[in-house]
Amino acid sequence: MSRPAFNHIRLITFDAFNTLYVPKENETVEKSFSKAFKNQYKLYPNYGIKEGLTSSGWWKEVIRQTWFGAGVEENVIRDLLPKASINLLEKFSCGDGYDMYPDVPKILKMLKHRGIRLGVISNSDERTGDILKSFDLYQYFDFVQTSVDIGVEKPEPEIFETALRAMGISACEALHIGDDLMRDYYGAKGVGMEALVIDRTDLEASKKDPYMYVHSLYELIPMLKSS
Repeated sequence: MSRPAFNHIRLITFDAFNTLYVPKENETVEKSFSKAFKNQYKLYPNYGIKEGLTSSGWWKEVIRQTWFGAGVEENVIRDLLPKASINLLEKFSCGDGYDMYPDVPKILKMLKHRGIRLGVISNSDERTGDILKSFDLYQYFDFVQTSVDIGVEKPEPEIFETALRAMGISACEALHIGDDLMRDYYGAKGVGMEALVIDRTDLEASKKDPYMYVHSLYELIPMLKSS
């Protein structure tokens, strides 16, 4: 099976959520959280920064909706939410709330050893750096750039172009990897970067399109073997 060759790549950027790590699973809460997150995101994109919200306030409302959707009574939520939201935000600001994908540390170490610059471009808030530090991954990255930092989200060109300018690397020498086809793949491609979609749920993801999809970061290494 033919795969793309990335022997010209000097910078690789990664999405964070569902690419480097994923929240610990709880099926009932996960379904309610997914609905609550989407509702809040539709009302207040990019953590509501343009509407004057703080990321903690934005997440507090997601937590409230998640509990309500999971069947917790409104009066109980009202009593518990102030303290519980602080505890949950602390938990999900570090590795306690997430599972890191096992291929991540080894691949980052290998790429760094090859002299490839590494970064994170994520539609997320200021907790991203703390999560990476708790997994001892922050050391591998030259920068961690979130949508809250920049004020726009993927797939907007600005979030990719800002990173490229900061690193002094042209788009054609950079590769972005993430789990979202529109935000990560087409967003990066739109500014001239190489791109891959990582589908962690499909063991045979590359069969969909070997030039677009991978299942694991291990699949990246043969594509860079001449770097």
